[in-house]
This record gives sequence, C-alpha cells and structure tokens, in this order.
Amino acid sequence: MIKVVSMEKTTPTTISQSIPSELNRFMSKVYGWMSLGILMSGLIAWQVSQSPDLLATIFQSSAILWTIIGLQFGSVIFLTAAIHRISAGVAGVSFFIFAALMGLTSSVIFAMYTGASILSVFLITGIAFAGLSITGLVTKKDLSPLGAFCTMALFGIVGVIALGWFFPLFSEAANSTVFNVLGVLVFAGLTAYDTQKIKGLYQTGSDGSEYGKKAAIIGALSLYLDFINLFMRLLRLFGRRR
Repeated sequence: MIKVVSMEKTTPTTISQSIPSELNRFMSKVYGWMSLGILMSGLIAWQVSQSPDLLATIFQSSAILWTIIGLQFGSVIFLTAAIHRISAGVAGVSFFIFAALMGLTSSVIFAMYTGASILSVFLITGIAFAGLSITGLVTKKDLSPLGAFCTMALFGIVGVIALGWFFPLFSEAANSTVFNVLGVLVFAGLTAYDTQKIKGLYQTGSDGSEYGKKAAIIGALSLYLDFINLFMRLLRLFGRRR
C-alpha cells in the first residue's frame, strides 16, 4: 500500500548530494511519467485543434464536453482511490487516459492563443516549475503549512470557477487578472509542497517494486496537475489572443 513516510532531514548543498541514488531514480521516474503525460496532452490538443469540425463537436455540444470533463474527474478519482488495489499497469493506463482527456479539453487554447505565445508561456512555466519543484525537493523546511494554505485557497478557486459556469458575476471574477495571479501563487506553492510530499513516498528498497511503480505514477499525477494549472494561469495572464 502506498503511504507517506517520514522524510530524512538533511542539509543539501547540491541535488546530487542531498538525494540518495535510489531516491534520485524514484524522482526521475516521477518526472518521467509527468513529462510523458504532458507530452501526450500537448500532442492530442494540437492535433484536435487542427480540425475545426472536431473542435466544434467537442465545445459546441454541452453533452460531449461535460462527458469528457466528467471522465477526467472520474479517472483522477479512480486512480487516487483505487491505487492500493490496482496494479501498476492499470495505474499507468489510467494516468494516460486522463492525460488524453485533458488534451481534448485543452485543445481550445490553440484556437484562442497564438502558437508563439503558447510556446513562450510553456517554456516560462517549465522553468518556473523546475525551480519550484527543486526547492521542494531539497529544502529542509517543512512545507506542510504552505500546502495546507494553498489547498484551502485551491478549494476557493475551484468554487469560483464552478459558480462561473452558472453565474456571469463569478465568470468575470474567474477571468480577472487578480484571480489568475492568485492562481499562479497557489499552484506555485502546491508545486513545491507536492514535490516534498512525493519525496516522502519513497521507501528504501522499493526501486523497481510494485509499490515504487505506483508511487511514481501517483506522484506524477500530482505534479502534472500542478504544471498544467500553472501553465493555464500564466497563459491567461501573458498569452496573446488571436
């Protein structure tokens, strides 16, 4: 079963010195899974965006769009709730299904923003994410208070977005600059906190085990969500619309 274990408190001077080789391999697998998920989502989003008819089918049909969104939530809930019972192979397939579904709903950004601005914001997000994640990986400071605060703020963000689907006032608030800046700060904090939490999933001797494989996948899911949401908030702030 996957459980959070206590993290060894060290005084890191470099990443290679502060992370044992096995833990380093574990985190590499986490980042590898995350990167593959982002790559899949990006390729699917771009491919869908090349078909105006397919874009229209997805985003002009409420039934289809809500079905895809429902499947996204369902796949995340299934993966997180059933991770102790399913195999690593099933967990990996579930992760890629979620990434593919995210690609479908993310395809609209290629119709809304220029390709150059999407690329530039993606690179900015990658650099910021790397710095934040490395901070969470090597810091000695317990980031649990930061994580708790950002999680509460996240619930507020989700609530405003959900209400925006039904009430114009909340929709305007969800698209405001202040709201998007808040979103960037929240997901920046969650990136550092989640990285530290994922580091705590590592268990000595679990490299290559079923536990290790599933822990890497569930960790990748957390960081994938942080990266995508950070990217979307930055795109709303700095992306150039068509």
